[in-house]
Amino acid sequence: MKKVKRMQLDVETYRPGGEGFTGEEIILIGVLEDEPEEYIFFENFKKTKGERIAGERDMLVNFYSYLKDLRRQSMVEIVGFNILRYDVPLLIAKALKYGVVKEVFGEEMGGAHEAEFISRYWHDICIVDIMQTLLPFNNMIFKGLKLGNVVTALREWGCETALKDSVEGRLIAELFENGEYDKVREKNKKDLEAIRDVYRCLRALINKIPKELKLKVATSTLVEEKGHKP
Repeated sequence: MKKVKRMQLDVETYRPGGEGFTGEEIILIGVLEDEPEEYIFFENFKKTKGERIAGERDMLVNFYSYLKDLRRQSMVEIVGFNILRYDVPLLIAKALKYGVVKEVFGEEMGGAHEAEFISRYWHDICIVDIMQTLLPFNNMIFKGLKLGNVVTALREWGCETALKDSVEGRLIAELFENGEYDKVREKNKKDLEAIRDVYRCLRALINKIPKELKLKVATSTLVEEKGHKP
């Protein structure tokens, strides 16, 4: 059996105006691998729109090629914050837009439509979205569940994280336009570290739950899935 490889994922985009996903350009895909710890940045810091379109495509080819190679060696687990509603859908949409799926996976697709293939590809990856994990503790409401807020709340539980302060996502466009790419990269790096630390903190808190209670919850879930009353 393949060994599990955990990685944190965070995407930075340039959105000069308008709604998310519409006209939004990926300028950086950040990865923080665990054991051994390694930062990997796929960047697209091109100045003109034409250059960025070509750069975005090349960056996605490099990212998906990296992910493809990693999955050949390991069982990949990706941890992120709001990645099921943002990062992953954006990475799928962009891959389809530029024909990246066919270029990277080719014969591996086995005749499947590229949309079907890439959807199944991400489905087969274990994804932990910390934001959605924490919804029950925020009255099942997304509003207010920001990474910085979570870090602050967990400090009250004695959990320390690497994140002390961070650039707001809305300021990325300004940094990018001013050519302050190091600050964009540093913002991404801090967020990756915060995601890693929050994940570890939550795991530590869960481990404090009595084993008997965890077994009871797991058993109830399994019974319900089989269509029986617990």
